[in-house]
Amino acid sequence: NEAFLEKVRRVIADLGKMLADIDAAQQRETKPAPDADTLAALLEAARTFDVDAADEAMAALESYRYECGEELVAWLREELNHAGFAKIVGKLEQELKEIA
Repeated sequence: NEAFLEKVRRVIADLGKMLADIDAAQQRETKPAPDADTLAALLEAARTFDVDAADEAMAALESYRYECGEELVAWLREELNHAGFAKIVGKLEQELKEIA
């Protein structure tokens, strides 16, 4: 019974964190699209496997909501979480060519 109660407590805590994250996301400023300079910084970090710089760039990207490009930021986060640096490089090279 105690093990079950502990699992329920964890689920409740996780739900609370998810709700707080959703609330914080809804309060972020909206921009038209992710900043090209920040994407370029993430590209360079991915090329050099600089995890700290990549995390810094992702934090900057995730501090806003976007009218266009929200799915790119989510994809970049997922790939960064899985150390998909080569995929990030390929995707950002293409994205930055399209912006230029």
